[in-house]
Amino acid sequence: MNDIERAQNLFGEFERKSNSLSGLDELSEALEIVSNGKIDKLVSLFSKVAKGKIYIILQRPEEHKSETLDFWESVADSFISFGDDEFISMRDELTNLKEKAQWEALPERKQIEKIIEGYKALPEDNATRKEILNLLKKATAKQCPEERTVAEKEMRQMNEITETSQKLILLAEDDWYVNNLVCEVVDENFGKKVKVISFYDGKPAFAFLKENPNKVHLIISCIMMPGLNGVDFLTMCKKLAPDIPFIIHTAYTDIKESIPEANAYVVKGADLSELLNEIRKFLVAADMPEDKRSKVMMERANEN
Repeated sequence: MNDIERAQNLFGEFERKSNSLSGLDELSEALEIVSNGKIDKLVSLFSKVAKGKIYIILQRPEEHKSETLDFWESVADSFISFGDDEFISMRDELTNLKEKAQWEALPERKQIEKIIEGYKALPEDNATRKEILNLLKKATAKQCPEERTVAEKEMRQMNEITETSQKLILLAEDDWYVNNLVCEVVDENFGKKVKVISFYDGKPAFAFLKENPNKVHLIISCIMMPGLNGVDFLTMCKKLAPDIPFIIHTAYTDIKESIPEANAYVVKGADLSELLNEIRKFLVAADMPEDKRSKVMMERANEN
């Protein structure tokens, strides 16, 4: 079997498998053969067939799920990597449609969570914050009273101007209940002296820290999170801002030895008194002179 026949067979296999959203390996191999052999007619043929299929999808994107859009986005990328720039605009359109489909497939509460995360990750003087807040207001208008109360509380916190004496805690916790419980308990015990900025994933939490490294006084994080897990989040935070104390708040009881970088470890439970004690100690230390604070931090690390 010569290269032309082999490439044709591979592309035919790709066409057959593409109906079940597979066959990318066969497509890449076929393109590599015809590109290396400079078989222009076959390159043109394969390109026309793929463009035709993508064109049909783009005419009625509402009929296709994000998985379909993701597959054909990868097909377009395959042709782009072999030098066919005519697929770039198609790929970009597929990417936008895929992201839109993924967003619309999210439950409304999850949409609100993501809007809140995006809002908090932006610096306070960013012009986009007002637009995001308006988007959040529209989203919460569809919620039931209980859910709307939670979202409105978040919006009120966003609009508050942080006092110079106010301590800022950065919380990364993927469990909705625990996240809100920690925020409420801290608010009840510390009032306006402390403000919690919370996220459901380490990735947006770290983005916030990068934008506001001098404003954060304490970081609290769980271990198991989507996107960026707590261990990697801890490592990145310590590299960026090593002086900010970091509390691991986890359901795992035997993880302390494997994560020595953390300043404290608190096991999750219905009673948050231990976590509150740790928060109180670190925030008190934050008001101390530098030499005294360093000594207290070392003592706290040795205790844990």
